Amino acid sequence: MINYYHILGVSRRSSAKEIKEAYRQLALRYHPDRNPGSSYAEERFKEISHAYQVLKNPLKKEQHDHMLDYQDFQAQTIQPQQEQAYKQASNGASYSPPPYTGRRQRNPYSWQPYHTPPFVSRRQNMVATAWAFGIFFAIAAIVMGLGGYQSYQHEKELAEQAALSESIYEKAVLFYQKQNYADALAMLKSLNKDYSLSYEAGLLRQQILGELEQEANQHFEQANYKRAAELFELLAQNQPGYNALTYAKLVNSYEMTEDYEKAIRTYKKVVKAEPFTIEARTRMAALFLKMENYEEALKQYHDATNIVVQEYQNLYGQAYALVVNPVKTPESHYQLHCGLGQTYTRLGMHKKAQKALDWAIFLRPENPTAYLLQGQNFFQWRQKEDACAAWAKAAELGSKEAKEAFRTHCR
Repeated sequence: MINYYHILGVSRRSSAKEIKEAYRQLALRYHPDRNPGSSYAEERFKEISHAYQVLKNPLKKEQHDHMLDYQDFQAQTIQPQQEQAYKQASNGASYSPPPYTGRRQRNPYSWQPYHTPPFVSRRQNMVATAWAFGIFFAIAAIVMGLGGYQSYQHEKELAEQAALSESIYEKAVLFYQKQNYADALAMLKSLNKDYSLSYEAGLLRQQILGELEQEANQHFEQANYKRAAELFELLAQNQPGYNALTYAKLVNSYEMTEDYEKAIRTYKKVVKAEPFTIEARTRMAALFLKMENYEEALKQYHDATNIVVQEYQNLYGQAYALVVNPVKTPESHYQLHCGLGQTYTRLGMHKKAQKALDWAIFLRPENPTAYLLQGQNFFQWRQKEDACAAWAKAAELGSKEAKEAFRTHCR
C-alpha cells in the first residue's frame, strides 16, 4: 500500500499546517511550469497532489490511517505466525500443548489460590482468530462505506466550489477588461485560496494594481486630485502591506480637495504603521487646527514634540538645548514648533506659545512664518510693541501678511 505521508516527507504526527507547507514546497519544486518537458517532474507533481488531496481530507486521511494500521498489524502478527508455522512444518513437527502434570499452578492474578489452565486446541485458536479478523473486516467495510459516501459528498461540494470560483474569476476578467478595477479586485478577493487558478488570479491582481497605480499617478500629476484620491484609496486597500508612497499621495489628494476628515483617518493609519513619524503627526495636527479642534491638535503636537525631544536627547544628551545644531534639523521640526505656538495662541496660552515660537525661530531664523505667528501671539497678549517688532521682522524677511498687519495695527 502507498504511504502518502512518505510521499510528502512528513509523519503521521504532523499537523495539517505542516502537511500543507510540505505540499507547497514540493509542488513549487516539481511544478510543470518550472520543469518544462520533464515527464518525471510531471508524474511527481501528480503524485504529490494526489497525496495532499487524501491527507487534507479528514475522512480520506482516517481511511488511509486505518489501512496503514492494518498493514502494521499484518507485519507484526500474521507474518511471524506464518513463519513459525512454516518452520514447524519444515521440521516435520506439529504444535501440541504441554502435557498435563497434575500439579496445580498458582495464578498470582486470581483470588483463587490455584487453578488449572484451560486447554485451547489449535483448531479453536484458528476459529477465534478467524472470527476476530471477520469482525475487524466487517467494521472496516462499514467505516469505508460510510467514508466513501461522505467522500462523495465532499468531492461534490468541492466541484461546486470550483465551478463557483471559475465563474467569479471570469467575472473579474470581464470587469478588468472594462477597466472597472474596484469590482475586479473585489471578485478576486472573494476567491478561495485553494482555487485551482489561484496563480492566474494572482497575476491578474498584480496587473490590475500596476495599471491602477499608473492611472492614479497620472491624475495626481494633472492636479485631478478628486479622481486621484479615489484611485489611490482603492490601491491602498488592495496593496499587500503598507506602502508609504501610496499613502503620502492619498493624503495629499485629500488635503487638496479639502476632505480633511478622510485625510485625518489616513494620517492615523500612517502613524499606526510608522509610530515615530513626525511629519505625519504634524500635518494631522495642522488639519485639526484648521477644523478648530484645538484640543486634538494640541495632543498630536505634544506627541510629535515628545518624539523630537527623545531624538535630541539620544543625539546630544539632556542638555540638547545648548548644543543642538539647527542646520541639521529637518523642516518638520520647524513646522512642528510653529504649529504648536499657533495652537497655544488660539487657546490663550501665550507664554507657552512664545516659548514654542522662540524655539522655531532658533531652528530657522531666516523664515518669516515664526515671526508672523509671534506677532499675532503678542498682539492677543496685549503686548503691541513686541507684536509690531515681530511683524516688522517678518515683513523684512518677505511676509506680505506681516507687512499688512504692521500697516494696520502699528501706525
